[in-house]
Amino acid sequence: MDNSNKVYPDNITVCILAGGKGSRLGGIDKGLFLLSGRPLIEYCIERIQKQVSHITINANRNLEKYRAYGFDVIADLSSDSIGPLGGIQVALEKIHSDFICFVPCDCPSISSTLVENLYKPYVNHDYDLSIASVEGKFQPTFFMAKKSVGNSLGTFIEHGGRKIMHWVKQTNFTTVKFTNPENFINLNSENEIQDFKKNN
Repeated sequence: MDNSNKVYPDNITVCILAGGKGSRLGGIDKGLFLLSGRPLIEYCIERIQKQVSHITINANRNLEKYRAYGFDVIADLSSDSIGPLGGIQVALEKIHSDFICFVPCDCPSISSTLVENLYKPYVNHDYDLSIASVEGKFQPTFFMAKKSVGNSLGTFIEHGGRKIMHWVKQTNFTTVKFTNPENFINLNSENEIQDFKKNN
């Protein structure tokens, strides 16, 4: 892919979070759920590949199916499910890039400028983390963090923390405002999937 026009460095990896239980969809592996004949994660990969050279997938089931996409696949460090924080934790430990950008596998309309905009605050400031917001609401699974914040997350989890935003607010973070809420639609239920199909 052609990254000649990008304004951010090559030491960013995007981690696609696909390790959830899919409980609101009957326990299916949501990244592999078919939307118009294609697994949800393919829509995510398609949009992210245009923004960065390095992609890693966090998954806890069907690892070979995810590896078939040609990217590194990493599973949570613990078999105890702690939600998306499990995927974030292992990514911060095992990915070697200086910056790691997180996105969920169930968002088929990710912004084409997500990585660029989440990186911009780091150019002139020493933030630990930059997180997306739209219409005044934080988007907890759309953020970029320095690898070095992994230690603080490990401590947070050890003390029973499970909410992404509770951890984020303990870091030196900044908010990046986006204007299009459609870029952050998560397909968590059959109704949301059907609504998305009707409107796209």
